[in-house]
Formats: sequence, C-alpha cells, structure tokens
Amino acid sequence: MIHRLEIENFYSIRETQVIDLRIGGKVPDEEGRFAEIKDGSGMRTPKTVAFFGANASGKSNVLRALAFLGWFIADSFKLAPDDPLPLWRFVDGNTEPVRIKVEFDRLPISAGGDKLYAGEPNFARYVYEVRFADAVGGPLSVISEELRLQPVSGKSRRIFE
Repeated sequence: MIHRLEIENFYSIRETQVIDLRIGGKVPDEEGRFAEIKDGSGMRTPKTVAFFGANASGKSNVLRALAFLGWFIADSFKLAPDDPLPLWRFVDGNTEPVRIKVEFDRLPISAGGDKLYAGEPNFARYVYEVRFADAVGGPLSVISEELRLQPVSGKSRRIFE
C-alpha cells in the first residue's frame, strides 16, 4: 500500500509535489472508508483515492510517475545500455534532476517464519527514491537510487543504494 508519493521535475510537475495519503488517528472513520497501516503507528490510509482537477493540471502525470516506477523497477534492465529512458523533465530549460520518492508497505513472503528480521514483525515499511539527470544535452540516466526499511521506531536501514 502506498502511503506517500513525492514527484519533482517530472513532465508537467516542476516543483516538489507531495501526495500524502496518511490519515491521523483523530480523524473519524465514517462507514469504514479507511484502512489501518499495519505497522502499529495508528496511521490510516483511505481505501479509495480519486484525483480531480482542471484539464492539464497534472493528474495523469501522477499516475505516469507511478507507472514509470513500476516499469523502471521491473523491466528497465531490458533496455540496451545506450537506449534512453522513457522519461522527461519539466520543459523550461532547467537541468535539475527528476526525483520520484514513494513510501509504501508490504507483507513480505518469508521462508516459514513470522519475522522479517530478528525482533521485527512480518511486515515492512519502505522508502524508495530515485533521481535522474543527464550529461549536458544527453539522455536522462540514474544518478541515485535508494531503498530503505523504515521501522516503526528507530533509524531506518538502507537495503541498497
């Protein structure tokens, strides 16, 4: 389940835009609209999300960012080394990197145990961030990529960078 999404310099989105789906514990739940994040934090997310707004306001580019991340993680390795990524930054002449960050949770598939790591429940919350930039005039390529495990309390742990 996605909890939070940050998009920067991606297609029509120039400045950092944050979509935070977490709902505080004091917000009343009418008719079971929310689902609890299973990390013991007391935070909830809506069961259904809708985007609305004027034409050309960036709604589709939010979905495009999620679709791109899915493709990038699962299939980008199939590209030839010189093939450009299907990705564009905001077109105003800027050279700032494209940045996409997503916070999510998942119930991992473990080998028989109910623990992900010693002392932790069989549940994980992650933060994944990737940044793309280019050499002057060249295609965009990955400049940084990181996945972190975010425990309920304490410091996050880098899984890869």
